[in-house]
Amino acid sequence: MYEFLSSLKKSVLLFIFIFFLTISISNAQNAILSGMIIDEETGLSMPGANVFIDQSRGTVSDRNGKFNFTNIKPGNYQLKISYIGYNEYSQNITLGENESKNITIKLTPTTIKKGDVIIIGEDLRGQAKALNQQKNRTNITNIISSDQTSVFPDANIGDALKRVTGVTVQYDQGEARYGLIRGTGSMLNSVTLNNDRIPSAEGETRSIQLDLIPSDMVHQLEVNKVLTPDMDADAIGGSINIVSRNIVNERRVSANIGGGIGFIRNKPVFNGNLILGERFLDNKLGIILSASYHSKDYGSDNIEGAWGYSNDIPYLTNFEVRTYNIKRIRQSISAGIDYNFDNQNSLFFNALYNHRNDWENRYRLRLRFDKGDNKGVPVNGEVKNVEIIRQDKAGIMNDKSDGQRLEIQKMYNFSIGGHHILFNLLDITWQGNKATAFEDKPNERYIAFRNKKATVKVDISNEKQPFFNIADGDVPEKLTLSELTEQNRYTDENDLNGRLDFSLPLLKEENRNNIKFGLRYRSKDKKRDNKFFNISTKSKFMDNMTLIETENFDNDKFLAGNYLAGSYPSRTFIGNLNFNDTSKFKITDAKEKYVPVNFDAKENILGSYLMLDQNLGSDLNFIAGLRIENTKIDYHAFKLFYDANNKTDPYKITPRQGDKSYTDLLPYFLMRYQFSDNLIIKAAWTNTLSRPNYYDLAPYKNIVVADNVVSEGNPNLEATKSMNFDLMLDYYWGSIGLVSGGLFYKNLKDYIYENITVNWVDPESQITYDNHFQPMNGSKANLLGFELSFQRHLDFLPGVLKGLSFYANYTYTQTEAEGLQIEGRENEKVTLPGTAPHMLNASLSYSYDNISLRLSVNYTADYIDQYGKDTRFDVYYDKQLFLDFNANYEITDQFLVYLDLGNITNQPLRYYQGKNQNNKTFMAEYY
Repeated sequence: MYEFLSSLKKSVLLFIFIFFLTISISNAQNAILSGMIIDEETGLSMPGANVFIDQSRGTVSDRNGKFNFTNIKPGNYQLKISYIGYNEYSQNITLGENESKNITIKLTPTTIKKGDVIIIGEDLRGQAKALNQQKNRTNITNIISSDQTSVFPDANIGDALKRVTGVTVQYDQGEARYGLIRGTGSMLNSVTLNNDRIPSAEGETRSIQLDLIPSDMVHQLEVNKVLTPDMDADAIGGSINIVSRNIVNERRVSANIGGGIGFIRNKPVFNGNLILGERFLDNKLGIILSASYHSKDYGSDNIEGAWGYSNDIPYLTNFEVRTYNIKRIRQSISAGIDYNFDNQNSLFFNALYNHRNDWENRYRLRLRFDKGDNKGVPVNGEVKNVEIIRQDKAGIMNDKSDGQRLEIQKMYNFSIGGHHILFNLLDITWQGNKATAFEDKPNERYIAFRNKKATVKVDISNEKQPFFNIADGDVPEKLTLSELTEQNRYTDENDLNGRLDFSLPLLKEENRNNIKFGLRYRSKDKKRDNKFFNISTKSKFMDNMTLIETENFDNDKFLAGNYLAGSYPSRTFIGNLNFNDTSKFKITDAKEKYVPVNFDAKENILGSYLMLDQNLGSDLNFIAGLRIENTKIDYHAFKLFYDANNKTDPYKITPRQGDKSYTDLLPYFLMRYQFSDNLIIKAAWTNTLSRPNYYDLAPYKNIVVADNVVSEGNPNLEATKSMNFDLMLDYYWGSIGLVSGGLFYKNLKDYIYENITVNWVDPESQITYDNHFQPMNGSKANLLGFELSFQRHLDFLPGVLKGLSFYANYTYTQTEAEGLQIEGRENEKVTLPGTAPHMLNASLSYSYDNISLRLSVNYTADYIDQYGKDTRFDVYYDKQLFLDFNANYEITDQFLVYLDLGNITNQPLRYYQGKNQNNKTFMAEYY
């Protein structure tokens, strides 16, 4: 902390010196020119425009289409604006002494005509906005505007992000949940909202659930693959910044409503959104409101397997057939208010509320071959004494849950900020942010019936879909009650953020520059508070399945293979059970199930940066800077020792505490050189980090004697550090197009993985346990890759073919990690989890007159997800190929109809077990 405060003091003193030096030599009579650039046809803002007031002084419009020139000498100037896909703009401007002038500029698209038909749709406008911003930033960024997300059948922002070069996503229940950038796992990336980190509703990770936020609620998505010193440093792979709708230029009313069907359960799908915007008080006050609603009733068909080996011959230890019935409702509301006092002072307020409810019933048939007579022995044929279990996950029967497990996730985000220009020279921005996210799963119930003496015929010759037939034992009278539980799971995270940034121009003309200095404060409070209860019956009214209400879920069209789900306790039966009826039930507090997972964490981050944004002539720009971040963490958790054989005192619970403080100094250098108006090269050397997951740091320790296994957290985990090198060459066409290629390299230290130790001796008790699980730091890892991208409006084609557009991108990555401490793998070189070697996106679209068509494909190769005790037990995320189609037809200028078809290839979420063993299904889930 001392080093941080010392560096901070020096930075402040340097800033004060530069500020007063510049003020003393500046001309107080100089003027300010500011403005807003909008699309003449739509009235929407135009971010990323090149704006010049003479040949040597220029700037770029921000994401709201605004630009500012400060400290301008009085006189006559020619304002010139260029924008890919739009006609160039020119205007003569006269500025007087101490004048502050604000103008609005309307750009017209470069249209392509055939007869009276003009081809310039929302997709092309969106591409133009994205390309202009990417072109004019010094760092390497990919951008998706709201105009682009609207032309794909993407329900949430994760589905939209999968179309970005170098981004792959991990799925859950048919929707993209986590984003992985350039071959790095989701924990190595960050997600921000308007440049502020947003809280996670997940208890064990910092990763943000992207399926919580609808794609139709954002202004644009920015994937920053290279960071600058004024950005939070905790993003090794990159930072996904969600820009909310917060500025409106003129009255806007937009509504969308749609309906459809999910084919897996033939249940309905509904969606709709509404946008209202207006400016008041002589255009000083702007208000924009947005609302979104998505509802779908669907499900998934699933199989899961676990494989063991005997003399290198594989056999099934467990196999499961699962049927999920799910209903998901996602609601979102946002508000943006901005007020411009004058050209030098403005304020804004943003609010965003996201709410997702998932109702789920899961019906699981589990076959435990490891309990059978062939335990540890490979077999194809009949196995006796297999344990079979039929389990139902459900919820309480009330108005909210209706007998289904209800998962509630909510996120609130409120921010206020301002932009000020002092002395016609000093640019100041500030922002405060309060955000909360939580996940609540109330009254989650499980009921299971089993038979330990079943006879099962098994055939694993097809390891992707092993065959089984329960020859004896799967009848209601032989299936006896084995599990009846209820649990409440709750996790929340509260964030408080503040930032203050100063920008001070020193030189003008060709060698113009800015010194930027800022402070950042982030405070996080994370807790998980779970409860778990075992329920026992006091009578025999439900001892076996003949005594209860059941439902049959056999389905000839079970997508995961030729399996019949069978019968299970009905959700109405389990939902209506009154566990408070003491004549029938006894409730036991099962501390072993929840005490070790509960924790409370506090994290404070104080950051500062100093950077120089320097032009050398009209073609070369570089950024050099230093960022300093101090992290202080304080964790509270529990050690649990549970011995079920000790009937008088089975639990020994000890509170534990952990804390840590460290400071990181992170230098940056970025360069952008423009060979011509269209050809640009970017290079960067940056240093970034990734802090460990919350639960990995918690000082918990879980010892269950019956399992003979220990798992514990690691408060001594180091943050993963990375030194990054990037090189990118871009060529832009004036008719909305880009071809680019680049290399990237990352050198990581202290990457984090879950370590497994066999026959582990507890240093506290000297007792030996079969297995010990703990997150650990590996020594180092290297990531090398390249990406290629092409997109082009094919306006050079004849006739109606001018309406064609094509884009494609490809990313290759390879990694090598060292320093695993898993016994027997200490010298092994492995790949980092989450690193897909191949990623490919392609899309062919056609727009002409009032019709628009698009066919899109997304491919990701398989990659390792988690390490096992040897390579046979490593788990891999299997390759995936998505094909989507959508069409729009404009009835009038105000109304259109659309058709979206998603996942035409019926791509499952699939994992497999074992290196080079993609035939061994670990999980396959179809939607």
